[in-house]
Amino acid sequence: MTMFKIGMLSAFALVGLWGCGSDNTAAPGGAAGTGGAAGAGGGAGTGGSSGSANTIAGSVAGETWSTAANGLWIDDATGQQTIFVFEKQMACSGIQTAGWDKAAGLGQLLEITLGSLDIKTYDLAYDPDAGRVASIAYLSAVNPNVNPTATSGSVTIASFVPNDTISGSFSATFPAPQAGTLSGTFKAIYCPGGVEP
Repeated sequence: MTMFKIGMLSAFALVGLWGCGSDNTAAPGGAAGTGGAAGAGGGAGTGGSSGSANTIAGSVAGETWSTAANGLWIDDATGQQTIFVFEKQMACSGIQTAGWDKAAGLGQLLEITLGSLDIKTYDLAYDPDAGRVASIAYLSAVNPNVNPTATSGSVTIASFVPNDTISGSFSATFPAPQAGTLSGTFKAIYCPGGVEP
């Protein structure tokens, strides 16, 4: 009888120890849940990267430009593509009427025109054989007479999704008397129904 009681006590002791062991393994499971929360925080970083897709730095005719709010792009029946980079936020509906560049409070505007959307770098210099396959024009926010076209520089198309987005970079040098330089990056959203100013 005594041996039976000792055996039973030993069995209960083993069960108790086994139960303690399972509690210990549950703790790492809880820690894994914390890791999941950290993952959600990481996802928020995606928004930050899209916010920095449009950048600009430089000045033209003494007017400094340091912030690019957004970009839009349009195409026409001839296959010409035009990318607009805005100092102030512009909706697609805002560029669907001729003369929209005269709107009050527009801010500075960069107009990048391309003859195609191949993934490559386009030189802004005039080609006597092919004509001007790429150009960049600037429009001042305060003086509509300041509207020079760059005489040197380049536009690089890094990615292109039809009827969706164009991403890339640019550099432009403008001649006197409205001299200056601008460079930056863009991610332009397609704007169906958008028109040239």
